[in-house]
Amino acid sequence: MKTTCAALRLGLVLLGALVFSAYAGAQAIQPFDKIQNQQDLDKAIAALDAAVFDAFNRCELDKLGAFYVEDVEF
Repeated sequence: MKTTCAALRLGLVLLGALVFSAYAGAQAIQPFDKIQNQQDLDKAIAALDAAVFDAFNRCELDKLGAFYVEDVEF
């Protein structure tokens, strides 16, 4: 179990580092039906990724849990 959690945490950190380094300027999240191009989609993904990592790093389990469904698989 510890190995799985450590691997999951490492994967999330690496994904976050990749996204943050590429798209550090993402701020607001547009509704998905309003996204018209790849740049807007990239900004939305980066903003959501930042929100997930913020909730994870602050141990805000209610916020973090809102990003996942009950049967999430990795």
